[in-house]
Amino acid sequence: MCVLFLSLFFGIPAGFPIPLTPGTWWDYRESWTERLGGLDAITDAETRFEVRGAPESPFLYQSGGDDPVAAPVESGAGWIRLGPWTGEDPLPLPLVVGRSGPATGGGPAWQVEGEEEVSVPAGRFRALRCAIRT
Repeated sequence: MCVLFLSLFFGIPAGFPIPLTPGTWWDYRESWTERLGGLDAITDAETRFEVRGAPESPFLYQSGGDDPVAAPVESGAGWIRLGPWTGEDPLPLPLVVGRSGPATGGGPAWQVEGEEEVSVPAGRFRALRCAIRT
């Protein structure tokens, strides 16, 4: 089973559920369990994404994770592509409970499982719980 937890800081520019104001950042946390011999091994990882550039042409900078990189933000009707985060696959919009993303590598697609409120030292934020169940 692989569960991805995504918390987004919703300072929403018009029409986008992703904050695209330069200087905004969010953390992407993922946890997964693998069977290694007779034991379950749990791995936790965190990647930070920061919006940089100008408001009219933002790009996303990734630190941490396997492939730290920066790329422009692209969007169209019903989708947004966040370079280092979504790669070649666009993120379907709107993100609502039950919505699924594209399957990758022959595996299952991720799905938005729920909406919850997350409390951190910076405050309380709306978050979407996305998961890939294998």
